[in-house]
Amino acid sequence: MKNPKTARDTLLKIYWTKGSLDEVIVEILHRGAPGDIKRIRGCEIRHIGRHWLELTSSTDIPYHRVLRIYYKGKLVFSRIKDDEVTSIDELLKY
Repeated sequence: MKNPKTARDTLLKIYWTKGSLDEVIVEILHRGAPGDIKRIRGCEIRHIGRHWLELTSSTDIPYHRVLRIYYKGKLVFSRIKDDEVTSIDELLKY
């Protein structure tokens, strides 16, 4: 089965299957951070909204800023053309 096409759908699939985002890392475009990339732990995500992620710090991150999503250390979503993405279905089995 194919991975979800959007960052939102990827996060929702993990949350609905596992009931938690604790093993998720989200990389976002964050100008001014080293390499313009910031990593957000899944436990920092309060709400998966329709258009953005709401963090426990009350910060909203629009989905167009999400570059990559890792689950259990494996890349399961990427906007970067040459990144090799792991099948999320295999990871969610365990």
